[in-house]
Amino acid sequence: MASSQQVANISEENRAILCKLKNDIKASNGGVNLNAQSQATTTMNMSNMGVGQMIVHDNYNWSGNVLGIYPTINAMDTRNFMHRGIPPKDPQGSYGCVIYAGPNVQGGAINCAWVLAWKVLGDGSPNKIYVETGVLTKYPKGAVNWNAIKASLDNSSNESQNRDPLSGAEASAMIDASGNNAAASALFTVSL
Repeated sequence: MASSQQVANISEENRAILCKLKNDIKASNGGVNLNAQSQATTTMNMSNMGVGQMIVHDNYNWSGNVLGIYPTINAMDTRNFMHRGIPPKDPQGSYGCVIYAGPNVQGGAINCAWVLAWKVLGDGSPNKIYVETGVLTKYPKGAVNWNAIKASLDNSSNESQNRDPLSGAEASAMIDASGNNAAASALFTVSL
């Protein structure tokens, strides 16, 4: 069985989309006080270029919390969320993960997963982002291996791309390389 693969470089087409999504967040400031130094905030803009609605399957916070809820993302739609860590309650800043689930064929069963994890410590260290994709059964609700995802995130950089050849699920993501209040973007697709 094939496993998902980290892809070395984000395609130029995906990079252009991700940069636009990040710039949209920066233009609106996402409601973030950009001068706030006592908190770490990740404002994420996500685009579903897949064939069906993506729903939240599971999520985990190592530090911080989502403000509101993680949104459902309809096909060909863009949605966003904000995740914030406020010291001393959240000593590791904005550090979390959400797993989305959706179909890989139009009108099909919900059988694919898109993992999106981020790390904005707010202490001057580099911000990081990580994506992973695969069949949904690889991520059992309530029994996800969060430690493995955290280890991959910790070893990531400010860009990540992954494609699972079995399901066709693909994800690309970028986050500001530094700063307490990071704009981030993710693109979710399916290519069978």
